[in-house]
Amino acid sequence: MRLHGIIALLAAAVLLSAADAAAAKTSPPAIAHSFIAAKNDAPTTRMLRNENRAEGDDEEERAIGDAIGGAITGLASKVQLKFDLRNLLNEGKSADDALALLKFDDKVDDLLSNRRKLKKLTKYVARYKNKFPESDVTVVGTLTNKYGDHALAGMLEAAMSSTNPKTKALAEKLQAEQFRLWHNSASYGGVFGKLELDMAYNPLKGNVYKAWRSYFNVYNNHAEAKAKTTEFKVLKKVFGRRDFAGMIQKAKHDEESGLIAMEFERELFNSWISRKIAPDEVVPKIFRMKSEEKLTKLDNAVTNEYTRWWATAARGAAKNLAKQ
Repeated sequence: MRLHGIIALLAAAVLLSAADAAAAKTSPPAIAHSFIAAKNDAPTTRMLRNENRAEGDDEEERAIGDAIGGAITGLASKVQLKFDLRNLLNEGKSADDALALLKFDDKVDDLLSNRRKLKKLTKYVARYKNKFPESDVTVVGTLTNKYGDHALAGMLEAAMSSTNPKTKALAEKLQAEQFRLWHNSASYGGVFGKLELDMAYNPLKGNVYKAWRSYFNVYNNHAEAKAKTTEFKVLKKVFGRRDFAGMIQKAKHDEESGLIAMEFERELFNSWISRKIAPDEVVPKIFRMKSEEKLTKLDNAVTNEYTRWWATAARGAAKNLAKQ
């Protein structure tokens, strides 16, 4: 019984190594055909067994035969995939075609669990770039074409907290490439829009926002002095004065985004106070609205909150004058 198991394992190992060596020399479909034929011939061999064998031995032999047959079928599929990928490359097909052939899952959350497929895609991209040096194809760019910036960014950011070191390392590698592609293709605000954060009810929370903020900090911290900016300035430009003020009012009441939203509010209101914008001037001077235009609940929330800030600032100014 033990001898049969060893023979089965040795047979599978020999077939696997032989297939890898033969893949570059022999037409894979032919190899696959010969493996499948061998599998089909296996029952003929089993028919020669001794009639006096115990029933247990027969069952063991059938199990071993099935195991070898399964290994042969899997090996044939592996060789066929190598052949198909090589054909794609020879035909100049894009990495998108290779990704489709590899049949990645439609759910981006399962992406990092497919390390073997990612490895094959990475090899294909490397060989494609070697064959077509002028191409700017990348692994992350290919994945983005399938899943989108928003979904891919959120998944990678979530994976950064993984307790699995391999998953975390892979996420770090892919996210670094994603950040580089963003930096080369758009401004900080442009990337914010690409991630659809400007359309979110509360854009200052969630893994996608965390990913954008990490990207912003990485590149802004290493930028030349004249190119440095702040998150406040970027988002104020993205949303515009009125919508930025309204977004802050929504976000500051959320546990996750409250702290950063209140920091933005403080900076925003202090800038208005320094310009001596009175509460009744917010609508015409900040919102750029005419008197007949109707204010929203958020508009009213902004003006009401600013009125309190203005009153506090006025009291502080009065105390300072009294001390002089």
